Amino acid sequence: MFVCQGLILSCFLLGSCTSYYRVRSAFNQNFERGNMEAAEKSLLKDKKGENRKTRFLHLLDLGVVTSMQGKYAESNAYFEKAYLLGEDYQKNFLDEAASFFVNPNFVEYKGEDFELLLIHYYKAINFLKLNQKQEALVEVRRMDIKLDKLSDKYQSASKFKKDAFVNLLMGVIYEANHEYNDAFIAYRNAVNIYENEYSNMFGMQTPPQLKQDLLRTAYLNNFSEDLVFWEKKFNLTYQPNQSKTGDVVFLWNNGLCPVKEQDGINFTIVHTPNG
Repeated sequence: MFVCQGLILSCFLLGSCTSYYRVRSAFNQNFERGNMEAAEKSLLKDKKGENRKTRFLHLLDLGVVTSMQGKYAESNAYFEKAYLLGEDYQKNFLDEAASFFVNPNFVEYKGEDFELLLIHYYKAINFLKLNQKQEALVEVRRMDIKLDKLSDKYQSASKFKKDAFVNLLMGVIYEANHEYNDAFIAYRNAVNIYENEYSNMFGMQTPPQLKQDLLRTAYLNNFSEDLVFWEKKFNLTYQPNQSKTGDVVFLWNNGLCPVKEQDGINFTIVHTPNG
């Protein structure tokens, strides 16, 4: 009887895993080929996708592929669901407790730090494409708040705590909304991160375009002292653009996130006559 129960359980788990990895394989192949419609369909065929312990990843994938097809509102709906999961708003404490004593498979995957940040990045981009700049700023601020929490979480000096890109993106959105004072502050924060954390940890220098962004917003705000200070620091002289043309901001998403694999050790509880 014990052997039969074990076989039934093993077959159930094997069938479940096989189905999941078949879906993932089809999704990955279509995604890497740029066939987003087929990639989305492969995810939607997985009727258990939003009920698995890995539904966080399922929602992220749906959010990305719908965004890349121009379905920005639909994409944000998926990302918001993932955000709620990641923030533990639907956390089941009984499952958490059970996992420590029975099986770690009870635990629902809540996302890694970089994945939680990516939710807000994609939502901000989606809102920009929907011409909803204030909503985009809300998402960037959420990113900034989450980075502050990570700074408290990782006390080691060698840990990555601040993100210049978040401040740069914030500056771009502020500037697009003609909020030049806030844009200047965001660009200045990005420069400071490059000149401190990034320089020490990665050997990176402030990008030339970011220097121009800071000088431009100092000029637009009539911050003459700040403009002179940064011109001297960068060894540059700012030349205002007299044309009435706009700028194109190009964001390049390069590469894929790390592949996730599950490792596990199975334990069997054997009941003996003595208990």
